[in-house]
Amino acid sequence: MGGVREIEFTEHDVRTAPDDVLAALHDIYAAFEVESRPDVPPTPLELRVAEWRHAAAFVDERTWAAWSDGRVIAVSGTETERIGQNEHLLWSWVVVRPEHRRQGLGRRLLRPVLDQALAESRRVVMGSSWAQVPVGEAFARRFGAGQGLVERESELLLAGLDRDLMRRWIAEGPVRAAGYELVWVDGPVPDELVEAFCELHHVTNTAPREDLDMEDEHATPELLRQKEASHEAAGVEVIRCIARHAGSGVLAGFTDVYWHPAQPERVGQGWTAVHPDHRGKALGKWLKAAMAECMFERWPSAERVVTGNAYSNDAMIGINDEMGFKETRAEIVWQIPTDTLRVALNG
Repeated sequence: MGGVREIEFTEHDVRTAPDDVLAALHDIYAAFEVESRPDVPPTPLELRVAEWRHAAAFVDERTWAAWSDGRVIAVSGTETERIGQNEHLLWSWVVVRPEHRRQGLGRRLLRPVLDQALAESRRVVMGSSWAQVPVGEAFARRFGAGQGLVERESELLLAGLDRDLMRRWIAEGPVRAAGYELVWVDGPVPDELVEAFCELHHVTNTAPREDLDMEDEHATPELLRQKEASHEAAGVEVIRCIARHAGSGVLAGFTDVYWHPAQPERVGQGWTAVHPDHRGKALGKWLKAAMAECMFERWPSAERVVTGNAYSNDAMIGINDEMGFKETRAEIVWQIPTDTLRVALNG
């Protein structure tokens, strides 16, 4: 009589899975992107496959899929960074097509996630939902997950950017931050800067984490090089702008952006961070404005910049709002003790 009994469950490694499997997985993820934000084209297949095939060496991604009539109707997965940090948690996700919800597929696909968490002694399982798809929150709460962080996804339409304001911020930069300079890095960080940049990158741990059960993470040259190799292999272009104190050579802050030719209209804004010892000089504005002007020259096809920040990150949201970023989606990050999930699934 149909239902779950006719569904096939499979496990896949997205680095090595056949192209047709990746296309089927991409299809369900793209459909969910459309559901959560219907006004924006989803991630192209070419880009998603490139990121899967060329994930950084330290990333372990596992995927479990439910198939019906040759189509993936539900999927779950985990992503783990094997870096010896935050080894107590496991990042996970579950996606079910709307017409197949409330049939027990999400519960069924949580089982291998739990099994992995138990096998690796991970005491916390994390995942996220979008406020625009409220069934995700209901699913998380059904198993006893608690809210750890709420993030705001924002978008800047470059056609509406006030470039006079950006030029003013750039002109004010050397005045408000006297003695500082901007250093541009197109691609891999130069060897002579890599140690200092990794040390600077630790400032990202000062970003609000609200109630997330996470530890600080620390970049190393080895991990950075693996990420850079992953981006290069996948065809992702990365530009960084670093603020440096000219007299001492100390790196004070940075911003980075990501672009791929398969999605030429979109630029992904990564981190923008300034070390606490160097705040109060408008370095964040200088960095963001300089990068905005760079994007016009480097990627003339770009139409929008997408970024995400915790709602509690008042400083960065304030800068983004001044630039014209508008909120597009709200992401809720959930966390649940592994033992709680085990009881819920076995109950």
